[in-house]
Amino acid sequence: YELPYLDAAFGADREKPLLSLPPDSPEPAAFRDRASVFVLLYLPWLLVYLAFEFLGPFRGAVDVRFAFERDLPVLEWTEAVYVSVYLFMALTPFLLKTKSEIRNFLLGGWVMCALGFFAFLTIPFIAPARDFVSWSFWGALINIERFCDSPATAFPAFHFAWPLLAAYSVGNSRGMKPLLLLYAAA
Repeated sequence: YELPYLDAAFGADREKPLLSLPPDSPEPAAFRDRASVFVLLYLPWLLVYLAFEFLGPFRGAVDVRFAFERDLPVLEWTEAVYVSVYLFMALTPFLLKTKSEIRNFLLGGWVMCALGFFAFLTIPFIAPARDFVSWSFWGALINIERFCDSPATAFPAFHFAWPLLAAYSVGNSRGMKPLLLLYAAA
């Protein structure tokens, strides 16, 4: 209801905020649209995620690992795929072509975060990491990651949700959805 007043008072072509939800437009995405992903999606997600990390597991939380998982070996080389998600997420805003694509990615990310954080609050699940002895660079990297992570933020797994959202978004943009979804599921 304010938009017509703002248009009348300041004109429809007034200066847009530096960071905002881009319009649903096929125009090419600008740098400010891409920067909006980092400031309006990734940064708030990180701050809330770290708050849940700080709180730790709820009393009486249920271990959701399957019995067979407890005895599986830790394959250190798989950390290369696991850590590649961080690079993929950092590149995602630059792989999306249009304002519409950035907008849909932001909206999808906000919904994913709302649902994930709501689950952290209402579903007391944990998934403690398996013990192992590190023998490689990748194993050392696993240990660093584990030091920074709490079993309380293992479910729902944002590390699985983020690349699925990004693969879906970039796949739509680049016509590579099956390949990228396969990567995200790995």
